Amino acid sequence: MRSRVEETGRGGRIEEPAAEESAPAPDDSYLRLAADFDNYRKRIAREHAELTQRANERLLNELLPVLDDLERALEAAGASTRRRSSRRASARPSLAARAASSATA
Repeated sequence: MRSRVEETGRGGRIEEPAAEESAPAPDDSYLRLAADFDNYRKRIAREHAELTQRANERLLNELLPVLDDLERALEAAGASTRRRSSRRASARPSLAARAASSATA
């Protein structure tokens, strides 16, 4: 890191930084900007995926109790229907038997 020093006429000095210490080349700043944007894009995509996953988890946690209740209600309705149909089936032969006995009588 050398700098060039020039003497002025009045005893002052002017220091100029060497070429190595100068600002980064325009190509370097462009590459850094492109890398920063790429990192930003990847971070946003990752955050979006995480947000979507958390929203889906929350939705499922809210829906599971409702689905469980619905399943139990359908099972109860099916059991009730089966009991009613078994009562009807058991009542039918007795009605048929009554009708046959009254027809013969």
